[in-house]
This record gives sequence, structure tokens and C-alpha cells, in this order.
Amino acid sequence: MNANSVTGGAVERRTMDYFDRLPPSARAAVANARFDWVLMPWLRPWEAGEIGPIGLTAQIEHVDRERAAKERLRIWGPDYPVLCGELQTIQPRTKKRKNRR
Repeated sequence: MNANSVTGGAVERRTMDYFDRLPPSARAAVANARFDWVLMPWLRPWEAGEIGPIGLTAQIEHVDRERAAKERLRIWGPDYPVLCGELQTIQPRTKKRKNRR
């Protein structure tokens, strides 16, 4: 018998709890997203009051569109047609990443 077995029920309950704590517009953006996103990185700034519901919704939609463009480019290549509402190209990062050393 494996002592390290964990059921997925607790993870699913937490995910639904996080979803319920988001504002309605952000919930709609997550529900309509192409990918299953981890919700805690968006829930923290919302609950801390660092971002409003409109900004949070825009951020979720932008990240989802950006990921879709990256996946489309990686899987299908640059010649694959861009669908309505998708990003044509991926914008380079403007922030420098911190050096981990």
C-alpha cells in the first residue's frame, strides 16, 4: 500500500473555491479560456486589492491569447492562419527577468 497516495478531490475543491472567490467578469474569462489555468496567481492580487475586476479580466484574457499564439506557432508553425480575436505575433517581454544567481 502506498502511503503517499493523494486523491484529486482536495485539489478540485480548492480550485473551485478559488474560482468562486474571483469577481464574476474574471470567472467568465477563466470559463471561456482555451487553457486550464492555475487560479491562485490571479486570486492573490485581487484579494490584496492590487487589481480591479476589469484589469484582472483583461490580464486573464491577454495571457490566454498570448499562450494560444505561442502554442499555435510551436505546433503549426508561422504559416498557420490566425483566427479572429487571436494575436498575430507575440510581443517580446519588456521586463528583464531576475538573475537567479
